[in-house]
Amino acid sequence: MNISMRSKDVLLLCIILCGVLLPLFSEESAGKKDIHGDLQNVSIKRELSLLTFSNNGFDIPGDITAGLNAEINKTFVSATRLSVRHTQTEMSGKDIDIFLNFISAYNKGSALPDTLQLSDSAIQKEQFIEIVKAEIIVIPVISRFLEENEVRDGQERFKLSVQTDFYFLISREARILSVKKIETLGYDLDRDQAISDAMLNIPPLLAYEIGQIKELSTGMIILGVSFDEVIIELGSNAGVAVGDEFVIQTSQTQPNGMVVTRDKAFILITEVTGEVALGIIRYAEEEIKVGDSVQNLGRFGLELSPYGFAFIPLTAGDELTVYSGIRLVLSKFVSTLRPFIAAEFVVYPFSVYEDWLPLRFFAGVEIRLFFGAFEFAAFPAVGIEQRIALSPANESEFAGVGFHSAAELSLMISRELKVFISGGYEYWIGGRQGILAGGGLSIKF
Repeated sequence: MNISMRSKDVLLLCIILCGVLLPLFSEESAGKKDIHGDLQNVSIKRELSLLTFSNNGFDIPGDITAGLNAEINKTFVSATRLSVRHTQTEMSGKDIDIFLNFISAYNKGSALPDTLQLSDSAIQKEQFIEIVKAEIIVIPVISRFLEENEVRDGQERFKLSVQTDFYFLISREARILSVKKIETLGYDLDRDQAISDAMLNIPPLLAYEIGQIKELSTGMIILGVSFDEVIIELGSNAGVAVGDEFVIQTSQTQPNGMVVTRDKAFILITEVTGEVALGIIRYAEEEIKVGDSVQNLGRFGLELSPYGFAFIPLTAGDELTVYSGIRLVLSKFVSTLRPFIAAEFVVYPFSVYEDWLPLRFFAGVEIRLFFGAFEFAAFPAVGIEQRIALSPANESEFAGVGFHSAAELSLMISRELKVFISGGYEYWIGGRQGILAGGGLSIKF
């Protein structure tokens, strides 16, 4: 049975439309799937065990100590995003090394006694295990408590100088992360009031010191690393979306004292839950570790690509044509399948502008595969061509509908920029067809 050329064109166009639209439906379906498969084993509640404030044998009223414990707990809750668990266990500075040895033995699977003896006290095994389940352990201890009395204007005044040490331990590594020493003063006619003033000056200074510890800062961090994927601490509840981009930065001090900051890794978010996000590592100059801080680049969500290409005809009577164009891709809320639109115009042969202004418009989907900083993408699209008359002898006309399919290899050279080369095939209903070859660059906004 003979099929007319027009029927063939219509059939081919239907196949093309299916090829463009089906990936979009696939992306929609993918967005509806349960993405917890990769993330379900991630603990989204990072915990901190906060031990009870130890007065280390100094004469401090119990109600002041209780009030200070409550304020310190509030400080950790507000200054970190960790789930803070306050325990009634106390330790002195002399207990730290002994406690770390017990943690190391526990991490190695060694058997522990039912009662763990510290320098001047003991802790039950069950209580110890509850404490070390947390990622971070904080032990507050008063290391200095100096009390002076002075008489001024016939009245006795109390002057207190207090140093409080906060030991921050990393449980899984059985080591001290940091020790923060906070010095405060209290001065009053009443001794208890002087002590209270010195103690209640601790929390605001503690909040500042917490901010200096990157593992406790409120910035997002890496929760897990597996091959070329990472899990980031926050998800859609905090505004993170598929397509967002993050960097991990590192700093180096130059001989002249200047500090230079550079990106050591670049991450693209591919899946998101309410609490965490999964991303692929586009490049990494150094090893990415759990606990590394990440920075959201906060893009608007568009990618603009100026490009040019040559149309090499495969049909008799057509001539080589060079086009220039600009492509706009949606880069937020999507990752491997991204919708785009494009507009093109002729730059060779320029003689065409004696009669016409030919404009072409395309809409389609970008399908991406990642290989580190390199990216391979396919661009199936449908388009239309409009010829606008530039001479009185002609009238503007609709030139036709066609299919444009290109493959593109790109290299990311910075946060905002990538360069690419492309090749492909183009077919217009009516028989005009040809090979495409070109390139361009993409700028992210």
